[in-house]
Amino acid sequence: MCPMIPKTTLSMLLLLASIVLPILTAAAHKAIHPPCSQTCSSGMPAKQNLTYPFGFSPGCPIQLNCTEDGDALIGEFLVQSASPDTITITIEANCSRPFGSIDQLYGRNYAPVGKNSVLLSNCTQTSPCDVPNTLVIQAQFQSLCESSTKINTSMNCYSEKPNHYNVTFLNHSKLFALGCEYFLSSISAEELNNVSVSLGVQMLQLFWWVNGDECECSQDADCVQLLGLPNGGGNGFRCKCRDRFLGDGFLAGTGCRRG
Repeated sequence: MCPMIPKTTLSMLLLLASIVLPILTAAAHKAIHPPCSQTCSSGMPAKQNLTYPFGFSPGCPIQLNCTEDGDALIGEFLVQSASPDTITITIEANCSRPFGSIDQLYGRNYAPVGKNSVLLSNCTQTSPCDVPNTLVIQAQFQSLCESSTKINTSMNCYSEKPNHYNVTFLNHSKLFALGCEYFLSSISAEELNNVSVSLGVQMLQLFWWVNGDECECSQDADCVQLLGLPNGGGNGFRCKCRDRFLGDGFLAGTGCRRG
């Protein structure tokens, strides 16, 4: 016969089970992530060297679009590359692109870096633009648009105020307050020795993140936490493998391995 378990012991075991099981269940759910595929639905692998959290399946925190040829897209815009903190995309010059297209640059996991400038036209308001050779670039775009549309075009440019490159993102509200009709292109710039340096016309950089209040990084990765993000002001994080380690740094990705 099986020995009888005293009621007090049984009660303690049941109490412990009621405490431990929910913790184990929650931990198990947190550890399970749907797969993130870097292969397009057509079966074509991405031309860009993408790693977690980027991909084309619902299990990817940053789910991108994909062309039949394997080019990754954010909205309609071509992705050039993805680094441990930014995504570089191409904004090809288009004189008739609706201004509302700029909303494609503000996703739940990315937004335009404050060092960018965007070129606009037919705006009801004007704004200063702190990028080198802006007037020359604007004149070139104005000539391009007027020659293609045969209509006089008023050009405008938006960037964050001079010496305010600590502003992380381009201000979405201020952009839309300009009342512009068209979004033509962009200029990516960087501040070197307190001087703004243009990196490229028809280029734009986005900061990216994975949503969450807690870091879910490999033990051999550093975590960068971001607070008060656009589109709701939530929190997020990025993982980056430390020196002498390779990988994406995320627990849900490949983590980090010695190089």
